[in-house]
Amino acid sequence: MELILAPIFNFLVVVFILWYFGRGPIGEFLVTRSKTVESAIGDAEAASRSASAELVEWKKSWESSEAHVKAQLDEAKVAMERLRETTLKAAKVEADRIRKESELVGKSEVMKAKESLRREVAEKSVKLAEAYLAGHLGDKDQQKLVSEYVEIVGNGSV
Repeated sequence: MELILAPIFNFLVVVFILWYFGRGPIGEFLVTRSKTVESAIGDAEAASRSASAELVEWKKSWESSEAHVKAQLDEAKVAMERLRETTLKAAKVEADRIRKESELVGKSEVMKAKESLRREVAEKSVKLAEAYLAGHLGDKDQQKLVSEYVEIVGNGSV
């Protein structure tokens, strides 16, 4: 039985020594540790509140930025549509101007061509008439024809 009581007695002695001499330092350690843990919890709660406040501020900033970007995108779409419409109007005006100008140039070229053809036909007609008259009329008839023409032209009948 002694064998059983000795380890128990030794254990009780060690516990008593630790309790008697160690309760002050252990108590202080536990109090200090408790205060350190409380301080760390307080700091963590303050940091959590600060982080929550920053998160709320960041979310507001993010939403504001999204709204700003959306507004700018909408403005850009409106501006692009106005630019598109303005460009189309300007292109139509320019196309009409070019079409009218080309019609005028075409008409002018047609008129030049007609005038050129008229001159050419008139010159050839005069040459053919001259050749015909020279070949079929005598000198007297030619002079008579010229004097009648001069008289008609002089009276303004032609």
